Amino acid sequence: MVERWADSLIKPALATFGSPGAVIVVVQRNGVVLSKAYGLADVANRTPFTANATLFSTASLGKPMTALITTQLVDEGVLDLDQDVNV
Repeated sequence: MVERWADSLIKPALATFGSPGAVIVVVQRNGVVLSKAYGLADVANRTPFTANATLFSTASLGKPMTALITTQLVDEGVLDLDQDVNV
């Protein structure tokens, strides 16, 4: 069911945006539910993506992810933004 859902999203998105390929990983609390590669990592050499070995540049994705996780921890009461970090 998850794979069908992923296929229905990823395949049309690749066609719409002209991307040569992608990898999707769906994770739940107990681990990986789906890890699947689509298309080509290297178009010139016809090298396919692999879900567990193709490297991606995350660019600046870490900044918004850090902000999201930080706000979630604040909401859960685990982190206090007003606490002195030098303690």
